[in-house]
Amino acid sequence: MAEFNEQQFLTLLEAILQPNTEVVKQATATLQKEYFSKPQSLPLLVKVLANHPQQPLRQIAAVQASKLVNSFWQGSSGKPSELEDQKEQIRQDLLQAAVNEQAAIVKHSTARVISSIAKVDLPEGKWQSLPGHLHQAATSNRVTDRELGVFILFTLIETFEDQFSDKWADFFILFGQTLDDPESLQVRVYTLMALGKMAETFDGDEDTDSIKKFKTLLPKLVEVLKQVISNGDSKMLDQSFEVFINTLGAEGALIGNYLRDLIEFMMGLAEGTQNSQDVRSKALNFLLTCVRLRKMKIQSLKLGERLTLLAIKIAAEPQEDDEGGDDSAPSRIAILMINFLADALPPSQVVVPLMKTLGPYIQSQNPNERRAALLAIGACVEGAPDFVATQIDAVVPVIHSALSDPDMQVRQAALQALANLADEVGEDIGQYHAQIVPILIQMLDVQGDSISIKRACCYAIDAVLGEVDSKEMPKYLDSIMPRLSDMFTQDDASLKTAAVGAIASTARGSSDQFQKYFESTMNALGTCLTLKDGEDELNLRSVTLDCMGAIAEAVGPKAFTPYVQQLMQAADDSIKLDHTRLREGAFSFWAILAKVYGNEFAPFLDSVVQTLLESIEQAELEDDDDDDEEVIISEIGGTKLETPIVVADMTDDDEDDGWDFAAVTAVSMEKEVAIDAIGEIISHCATSFSREQLAKIVESLISKLNHMYEGVRRAAIDTLWRTYAATWSAQTKAGLMGQWEAGLPLKVQPTEDLRNLGNLIMARTLAMCVQETEREVVTAVAHNMGETLKVCGPAVLADEKGDIIAECMTQISLILGKKHLSQLEIDDDGELIDSLDESSEYDWVLIESAFDWLQGFAAALGPAFGQAWTKLSPDVLKYASSTESIERSHSVGVTADCIRYMREGVTQHTAPLLQVLIRRLGDENFEVKSNAAYGLGLLCFYSQDKVEVAKHYNSIFSKLEVLLETQKHRGRDNASGCVARMIMANIEAIPDLGQVLDVLIGVLPLEEDFEENEPIYTMFVQLYKDQNQAAFTRTDRLLPLFEKVLSTPYEENKNPLLDTTRSQLQELVTFIHQNK
Repeated sequence: MAEFNEQQFLTLLEAILQPNTEVVKQATATLQKEYFSKPQSLPLLVKVLANHPQQPLRQIAAVQASKLVNSFWQGSSGKPSELEDQKEQIRQDLLQAAVNEQAAIVKHSTARVISSIAKVDLPEGKWQSLPGHLHQAATSNRVTDRELGVFILFTLIETFEDQFSDKWADFFILFGQTLDDPESLQVRVYTLMALGKMAETFDGDEDTDSIKKFKTLLPKLVEVLKQVISNGDSKMLDQSFEVFINTLGAEGALIGNYLRDLIEFMMGLAEGTQNSQDVRSKALNFLLTCVRLRKMKIQSLKLGERLTLLAIKIAAEPQEDDEGGDDSAPSRIAILMINFLADALPPSQVVVPLMKTLGPYIQSQNPNERRAALLAIGACVEGAPDFVATQIDAVVPVIHSALSDPDMQVRQAALQALANLADEVGEDIGQYHAQIVPILIQMLDVQGDSISIKRACCYAIDAVLGEVDSKEMPKYLDSIMPRLSDMFTQDDASLKTAAVGAIASTARGSSDQFQKYFESTMNALGTCLTLKDGEDELNLRSVTLDCMGAIAEAVGPKAFTPYVQQLMQAADDSIKLDHTRLREGAFSFWAILAKVYGNEFAPFLDSVVQTLLESIEQAELEDDDDDDEEVIISEIGGTKLETPIVVADMTDDDEDDGWDFAAVTAVSMEKEVAIDAIGEIISHCATSFSREQLAKIVESLISKLNHMYEGVRRAAIDTLWRTYAATWSAQTKAGLMGQWEAGLPLKVQPTEDLRNLGNLIMARTLAMCVQETEREVVTAVAHNMGETLKVCGPAVLADEKGDIIAECMTQISLILGKKHLSQLEIDDDGELIDSLDESSEYDWVLIESAFDWLQGFAAALGPAFGQAWTKLSPDVLKYASSTESIERSHSVGVTADCIRYMREGVTQHTAPLLQVLIRRLGDENFEVKSNAAYGLGLLCFYSQDKVEVAKHYNSIFSKLEVLLETQKHRGRDNASGCVARMIMANIEAIPDLGQVLDVLIGVLPLEEDFEENEPIYTMFVQLYKDQNQAAFTRTDRLLPLFEKVLSTPYEENKNPLLDTTRSQLQELVTFIHQNK
């Protein structure tokens, strides 16, 4: 082995600490090339670590030595390590260096070098004296020895994880002693850390004895945390709280029945204003994690309301303004906790008590309490939009008043709450545009407000205008655009970004009315497409691309075409800057242009698809350590230096590679956007894709169904099924196959390509669904299955043995029974927690998606769905008796749709369905009544058991009276449709047809649910064909209704009649006029 120049090596290491960037770069490059690439550098680093007087250099040596151990300690290709003869000396030197070291950070890094070596040595039967040395150190009379011994044991447990399981019993004995160390809190904290790391590896089935022992130590662990809090050491606080937070994510039985006491303890810490901000924030973070990971346990313990009231109380504490605010302040974390609680728990435990509590806060003279109330409203709506929507009449006046509050923080909170409300319950907020939008416009004019207020106002305008009907936009357009343009001229890049976002919503909402601002806006925005200095400018550039896409949607393809080539080049240039947000902006811009131009986007497809696939397939971890340079901040003589060197970390003991996770997440999120963009492009340009392109895309997406990030898996599922549906539609339009028909075996065969594609996607989707643990992904599976079956029919269900149908039914049943893998939670004893009666709205979204799947299933199978309904109906109808009106409403609505698809196949289920639907027709909730009326009409019409149905006609008519008299149009419309179907189904069962017709004529024409025009006017046509006298004698009243519905113009989603019914009704009107 060639001798190294030890003095040059030391000189180069010392050069890293010089405040000269060029010197540092040169030294780094030389070390990397000539020293760190060779094994002999390791003993030199250990020598520096043991003897050099400068602490920063010892720290650099320790961290780099740990990396080199991984590279050179173990031999390769069957050859021993070149360091074999020096290993014993290195081991001794490291142990001695660890004992002698006075600086904690260097001592810890040295311990990690020892652990790295032990990871190689101990499994090979080497360094057998190490455990004895460590046990001796941990029980030594010297405090420093005990601290070092326990810390190295902690690092070994961290390194070996469950490979040390045969030593757990010995460790419990040792740590039971060190947990009570009489002299050193540090020893007790290291013991806490070691026990926590052990606990993370326990298996509920195999380590029951260890779990019991850990549970017995929990009170002592809490005592150590209390001691740390009294001591106030920030590092120990971080380490101690981390143990408790990580334990929540470990084996469910670890904490056992102690969980409630632990939550109570943390609530006390969080509430206690005498505690430091650091302690309170960490206690709140524990509670946040508990809500996220143990939500069913919290729900069963009925702690949701107490946690909510605690959060709003803490949220009302004074806080700094948003420009310089501390995100770790308890008041800010408390608002986040309200968001978590609303998302995780039923409204009865969170939003209901919150709304009851907010009155005094809103009316308070203390602006902090008013601010907290508004932020709480904005925080809870994401988790419980349906409930908040029911309170919107009370919430909007509060927001409206707060927008004029004298306190700036209150006004800003009102703007944030308004933006959140518009995002989550936009349709409801949009109804109040006349009250809200004018005051937002006024706020843009207020002089003296901070940039943060102006920015928040732009965000609120962005959110609200996206929900305003395009017919209403002209009244605001000329007021808003000049003001937003003025915001765009300000120097603050973040304000410009917010203004551009608001311009995008204004353009989308205005549609072709935006034409007069089109050219000037495009010219102004064009200046942002070359920005590249700093994060704020790059974000502005990305939002600008999105805004231009919105403008393209508004003005249409013809007007926008002159800008397309230039903007596609700008998007390409943005991609080359390799900035995640910019790349995502370019992807979204391409998707919008594909939507605007359809197959005219084809000339760009090759390059766009290639770029998107490159993004999807990019690596997410950088394997080349040579390029792995991280900026580190050192402090030498009071001067902070940014020093790029080749070590991974020289300042933080906790080498948890958190920065790697952040990098992975950023790339993963970019992949999600790229996959969604491909889905949008395929949906609008399906016929422009070559067979080879689609095959390559599908292959890439299939490989992402096992991706570690749930957003990527969700996007892959969405885009795969969009690809199938778009291909189906394209081939149908091309005449390659006919329109699908319900039922199996298939009456219309898909093409071979489409059949193969469907079989592949279905097989991978079901395999994924069986083992998926993230609700977002399972929701996507269920929703896509439902939509695809409705659009494309039963082809993907067809297999020889019926396995696909069986598995679909199993998955639907599991979700509706709240027993799918993604819905389960382990209790304190390691057992599955039984599903609870109430669901959070977030949980309900998954169940709704299973209803979507069920409806698609029914649509695809048609009358044959009756057999499946026999097995699935108990899962559906149990929700019809729920205490939650939203669950009853959905259950009854889905049942009605299944009847519609089953048609005559519903006959065998007539009696039980009559019982459920008639009971729900008398429900206290209006939506439930309305859905029940719709379902009963369909059941009466399609069931062939006319005798059984006729028995209930009087009861049904009696309960329909309430809906027919209501001013709520949808319920009245559904009741009218029900009456019409009952007449058509069995006119003989109507006791007094004339009276029934009089009531029906009195509520026509329909105002909202225009689908019900079909049965109503079909019924009238049939009565005239049958020369029914009850109809003939009412012709003078009926004729104006017929003529009105025939003259009603067609609008999207408001088509008054289908063509066949319109034709028949027109013939009837002509007949009436001819025979007057």
